[in-house]
Amino acid sequence: MGGETTDEFPTSVKRLEACEPVYEEMEGFSEDVRKARKMSQLPAAARRYLDRIQELTETEILMVSVGPGREETIRIKNPFD
Repeated sequence: MGGETTDEFPTSVKRLEACEPVYEEMEGFSEDVRKARKMSQLPAAARRYLDRIQELTETEILMVSVGPGREETIRIKNPFD
């Protein structure tokens, strides 16, 4: 915002208009992940991507969807524990 990097979302539309997004590129993957039911079954690039999301958001990922079906989910940790 105005030439400075901030982690805070602007509080006004005027300040938001002065912002430019910062993009980060990461290695992609082409493997089919729909059958994965454990994090260890995901490609290394997918695991690094999820780790980076956790780092940036300072939030633990509890589940990862690997397809549209209910059974196509990796449950990392029970969200109700």
